Amino acid sequence: MKLFNRHSQSSRQPTSSGQPLMNQFSSGMTPFFAPDFGLLTAPSDLLVGQWQPNIDVQYKDKEVIIRADMPGVKEEDLTLSLEDNILSIKGVREKQVSEDKENYRYFEHSYGEFFRSIELPQSIDSDNIKARYNNGVLEIKVPRIKSATQKAIPVVTD
Repeated sequence: MKLFNRHSQSSRQPTSSGQPLMNQFSSGMTPFFAPDFGLLTAPSDLLVGQWQPNIDVQYKDKEVIIRADMPGVKEEDLTLSLEDNILSIKGVREKQVSEDKENYRYFEHSYGEFFRSIELPQSIDSDNIKARYNNGVLEIKVPRIKSATQKAIPVVTD
C-alpha cells in the first residue's frame, strides 16, 4: 500500500523565492479570500481537506457510549456495522455555501464520504446495540455483558 505524505511531496515541488509552488499560489490567493473582501468570513472545512466526524468514546461498567458529531449529514446517509468487535461508521456529507451580494455571487459545493472505526471490548452484547441520530449527533450505546470473573492461578514449583 502506498501512503501519501504531504510534507515529503512539498519538498520536491519547483520553487522560486525559496517557497514550494503551492505555498506561493496560496499566498497569492489569500487577498481574494480575506474577510474584508467578503467571500469567506470564517475558515471552512471545505477548503482544508477531507472531513471526518469528531468522536467521543466512553467506556463504562455497563455500556460503551459513542457520540459522533456529524453536522450536515442526513440520517439516511449513515451506515453502521459491527464485525469482529469493530464498529464501523460510514456516511456521506454534502455541504453547500452560497452568498449573493450586489456585485458578486459566491457558491461552494462539497461532497464526500467518510469512514470511522472503533474497536470495542470483547465483552459486549452485540444483539442489543442501539443507535440514535438527533440534530447532527449520532449516539450509539453498546451494552456490556458481565465478563467471566477473574481467578488467581497459583504457580507451583516442582
